[in-house]
Amino acid sequence: LRIAPRQPALDHMLAAMRSGKHVITANKGPVVYHYRRLRALARRNRASDRVSFCASFPNLETVDLCYCNGVFHHILREKRAEVTMEIRRKLRPGGLFTLFENNPWNPGMRYSMAQCEFDHDAIAVSAPEAVRLVRAAGLRVLSVRFMFIFPRILRVFRWSERYVARLPLGAQYQVLSEKSLSG
Repeated sequence: LRIAPRQPALDHMLAAMRSGKHVITANKGPVVYHYRRLRALARRNRASDRVSFCASFPNLETVDLCYCNGVFHHILREKRAEVTMEIRRKLRPGGLFTLFENNPWNPGMRYSMAQCEFDHDAIAVSAPEAVRLVRAAGLRVLSVRFMFIFPRILRVFRWSERYVARLPLGAQYQVLSEKSLSG
């Protein structure tokens, strides 16, 4: 596993910008590797205000979905609950929060994080810790699943990953949660 400016984040951002959407991201990969390209597209569309690269929420009322991938291990432990509460506050009733993080129980992921300069000072977040954060913020956990179990050399077995997604084996995990309809 390696950290790289891979898809689909970049394509989603480009497609949204081309269609006039405002893009807000804390996803470091596309920003680090493709900032000039993203900025140029925004300027070409005369919409420099349609792309925001932020570490905090802009002044939006509420959103239907908040997607975080590989963000929380860069947030100081003492700030994680506060950030999760802010995410809950920004979600519309019935809105979803999907949190993807690196699985610190996976040796390959631990090695990968140790080799990545972006993750030099990162503090890994375990799936149980992520579930506690989400629940403490008042969100209902819909599912927890682990993914990326088999490396490329064993890709012939990847078909079976969906059957063991509840076991903490994968390099990443996802905690999918929901804000109640009553807010």
